[in-house]
Amino acid sequence: MVRYPREGHGLREPQHVVDGINRCIDRYEKHFPASNRTECARLSVKVFASGITLHGVKETEGGAGMEPAGYLEEALKDFRRIKQQAERSFAQVSDAQFFAQLDEESNSIAIIVKHVGGGLRSRWTDFLTTDGEKPNRHRDTEFVIAKGNTRESLMARWEDGWRLLFASVGALRPEDLVRTITIRGEPHTVLQAINRQLIHHSGHAGQIVLLAKHFAGKNWQTLSVPRGKTEEFTARMREKFAAQGRK
Repeated sequence: MVRYPREGHGLREPQHVVDGINRCIDRYEKHFPASNRTECARLSVKVFASGITLHGVKETEGGAGMEPAGYLEEALKDFRRIKQQAERSFAQVSDAQFFAQLDEESNSIAIIVKHVGGGLRSRWTDFLTTDGEKPNRHRDTEFVIAKGNTRESLMARWEDGWRLLFASVGALRPEDLVRTITIRGEPHTVLQAINRQLIHHSGHAGQIVLLAKHFAGKNWQTLSVPRGKTEEFTARMREKFAAQGRK
């Protein structure tokens, strides 16, 4: 008999689900001839328990199993899109607008950039081996523009944080997605931690877009489909992918 910590009636934590079903597969292999199906089943179980969709899968050398490499690739792409969206926005504002607050309770673009940089550095430094909220972070100071916080210094902080994220996510293996890390002591699977960061930083990118568009006014260069051009854009995209399908 196996007892899992923190579990009641039924298993809920992904790593426990994976272990429990793999034990069932072990028993199956012990009493029945081994086959390629059991290897495929093991990986499928891990993917299922993590909540990963098997998109972008590829066959292994023997053609017996598959690995969920697609999720990590897509996560990196999404992080890059978030970063690019924010940068294309604040590239359209002056230094004065970069630091401007709409009111006392609002965050300026500068404050958001400082906060994101600090959060990224804390979360992604030694990601797999230390808690995501580092003792030297001092989060509250991220919402104060201190003496010496120039646009250049804040951008350096921003770039350093994103560099850590891309390096950490880029080094992950598919099997790491069911490992457990902590943020302020709260357990997360690696998959959950990545999704949490995607949601968090897409929200901040949206704040930056809104502020930058407000300050740029009529000079704003759109980041998506221009107003009044939706039908034209949709027709062009449909034709593009239809042509690809005809090749």
